[in-house]
Amino acid sequence: MRAFQNNTRRLCFINGLRFINPLLPIYLLYADHFGLNYEQIFLTQVVFAIALIIFEMPMGVMADCIGQKKALLIGAYCAVIGTAAFTFIRTFQGFIIAEISMAMSYAAFSGADTALLYMSLKQLGKLDQYVKKESELQAYGRYAEAISGISCGLLMKLYLILPAFISFIASIIGLWITSHLTDAKQVKHFNQQNPIVPQIITQLKKLIGQLYHDVVSTKSNQLLPTFLYSAAISATTLSTFWLLQVYYKEYAIPLIWLGVIWLLYHTTTGIASQLASYLMSKISNRILILLLPLSLQIMSTIMSFAHSLWSLPFFFIASIVYGLKMPLLYTIIHEKVSDTARSSMISLDSLLSRLFFCITAIVIGYLLNDNNLNNAFLFLMVPNIIAISLAVLMFRKSI
Repeated sequence: MRAFQNNTRRLCFINGLRFINPLLPIYLLYADHFGLNYEQIFLTQVVFAIALIIFEMPMGVMADCIGQKKALLIGAYCAVIGTAAFTFIRTFQGFIIAEISMAMSYAAFSGADTALLYMSLKQLGKLDQYVKKESELQAYGRYAEAISGISCGLLMKLYLILPAFISFIASIIGLWITSHLTDAKQVKHFNQQNPIVPQIITQLKKLIGQLYHDVVSTKSNQLLPTFLYSAAISATTLSTFWLLQVYYKEYAIPLIWLGVIWLLYHTTTGIASQLASYLMSKISNRILILLLPLSLQIMSTIMSFAHSLWSLPFFFIASIVYGLKMPLLYTIIHEKVSDTARSSMISLDSLLSRLFFCITAIVIGYLLNDNNLNNAFLFLMVPNIIAISLAVLMFRKSI
């Protein structure tokens, strides 16, 4: 049992190390310095998105087949390869390798980490602590992002590749900690004497049927509206994160203040994640489900008309919603899925969120051709309205 107790702590540390990425806030400057033009920089992000969509569900199925620890180890190795490519192969081809590796890492971790946390607490007989532990897990990642933001400018001034190198070192430490995790007891779907890949493909086919039953055909479990709601919320929160970068440029925010704002933004998200369990104990999930998109709609409405540097605080509404969203929705999803498909279901949630974001980002990118931040926020009312509509549907039924 001590091993499962250690899992809960190690998973938090691993999640923190995953998001120690001082390169992200200055990614454009870093890539530009090594000769990538804007078209190539954008292409690297397209490659990341496509790779993530391709690997998301297979990685989730693999985690359910071979165990969460092995899936997390694959993700940790991919993170080492990706950060090494960013650090030592500073060409367009190197960045492509890095983005594909990081997408595979993200896909491997997506679902497997929270599934292992849930299963470990189940083994310990402490499922009542899941919301608190999931909140801590998410908070570690958000605080790591905040530290990365405040340190990126200083690290880049000391030595240009230092931000990427710090990420590389963090990934190595994360790999070492991941190797010390313990898999929770679960039903194994594969025969160790036969090749694993064909068995994963077979399991993926079975999962499609299970997904149709659990997500689409079974009306009582509310999984389909929950996943779509999650995707709509993510479309707005992720888009707002990138629109914050446009805000920096539009108002010529100095580099030092960029780091401070990044720190405050992600610290706010981390605090919101930690407070999620408290809020869920005081306010019903049905009310919280409705409040999140309503808050985003208020932000989008104000930002669609704002023409001032002082509009910055309204960005933080998205950071708060992002911090609350995952502990809240993961709790709802975990209560409705079986242990044998837990990682796969979380991966499906991540996949749909990424698809919604990609569609939203394409439209926002087009709207930003005229450097009009207001129109971008005006468009974000669309996913907000979708989320509000789904929240009303979920509110009328038992969540």
